[in-house]
Amino acid sequence: MKTLTQTSTSDNKYSITFDNLTPRTEYIIKINLFPKYSMKIDQIVGRTTGEKPSILSASAILDLSKTSCFISWIKGRETGIIGAKIVVTSSLYKKAPGVPDIVTTVTHIPPSGISPYQFPTQPNRKHVITIAAKTCSEVGSYIVATGQCISPVQAPASIPTPTTVGSSASTSHIQVNKADETNGPISCYLVIGGKEGSNIYRDSYTWMEIENLITTSNSSTYCAANLPRFNETSKQVGLSSTTTTQCKVNTSYAISCTNKLLTNGVTYKFQVVTLTLGDRVYLTQTSQPVVTTPLASSNTTIIAVVVVAVCMLIALVGAVYFYRKRKNVPLKQGRSQRVHFVQNEGAVQQDVINCEEAYANLEVNPNPNLKNTSHKSSDNQSKDALQQDTTNTEEAYEEFNIQNTKLDIPASLLVRTYKDMLASNEAAFKKQFQVK
Repeated sequence: MKTLTQTSTSDNKYSITFDNLTPRTEYIIKINLFPKYSMKIDQIVGRTTGEKPSILSASAILDLSKTSCFISWIKGRETGIIGAKIVVTSSLYKKAPGVPDIVTTVTHIPPSGISPYQFPTQPNRKHVITIAAKTCSEVGSYIVATGQCISPVQAPASIPTPTTVGSSASTSHIQVNKADETNGPISCYLVIGGKEGSNIYRDSYTWMEIENLITTSNSSTYCAANLPRFNETSKQVGLSSTTTTQCKVNTSYAISCTNKLLTNGVTYKFQVVTLTLGDRVYLTQTSQPVVTTPLASSNTTIIAVVVVAVCMLIALVGAVYFYRKRKNVPLKQGRSQRVHFVQNEGAVQQDVINCEEAYANLEVNPNPNLKNTSHKSSDNQSKDALQQDTTNTEEAYEEFNIQNTKLDIPASLLVRTYKDMLASNEAAFKKQFQVK
């Protein structure tokens, strides 16, 4: 309801103008005169005329940079059209499995009111554009713009920094966190690393650089793992192994990565690189690097300590052995390891002759009580005994040896003692056959 007040005139003629009325709409007007003449005039019924504003045609197209959408239109012949109203409904163009759709509706009113109009787009979006003509009092019917305003797939805006799990080379893992796929589905996650100091961190990789990295085995930078896209929050990959992982970049082409063993005590850097299949190109995005220095595990430490202890023990035993060997050299020079006392055959014969001469020179006093037969018998027995003693002496010379090399007895002392023993036996022998 709208109320208008008109001041009195001298000729009692009044005129009131109503603006901003809606075309093709019925209005009721009531007039009251006051205060002197309080009377009511019958109400007046009025209806506005006119036609709704219209848009004859509209189209949409991406600009050359593919980051904006141009909308152009042709308005109808109706009077009073001052501009247009544009409603843009966008959703994901390519959607990976498990990724929810994102639908937004935005209304645009071009400030100039004339065609064309440009608005920015987001990656991986398809847009449904409707447009209507607008007057100062109403908006006409919407029509759908023709053409395609679809923004292309892009790599993720950012990649979460990976984390490492485990302290030793044998237990080291890297945790790859899932990246946002609003800009387009990710085909593969590559874990690229190398020893610290090598060119392992890059802000970006081209597809050719990725291929060279995979096919060159002797490079300081290598591909440790290649994971297909996953719906889980994260995945872990062993860093120290020689396993080969594979991922399909598209339905007809796959790439492989072969891991390498880590060395305890060496610092490594790793980063995650994603591959996204765009419009006949492979798009990459890199994460910030993570640094890890594997330490020797407890089992490895114990083994290393045992090996060192065994080596030290072997060295100690070897030192003692060579020390004793060098210490025993003078002893071996002073005594024979196996001493043989051997008298040559001439010496033995000489001893026999000396014994026989000693027997022949014995003074025998005649005794009438003794008979020649008995004396001869005694002589024969004595000769047999002498020969047996000589034989035993010779065998003693030849067989006598020292078996125990640990006895620290000079050889000269043994020889002298043995000769004294022989002399004593010879004296006793002579004494036995001395005739009183």
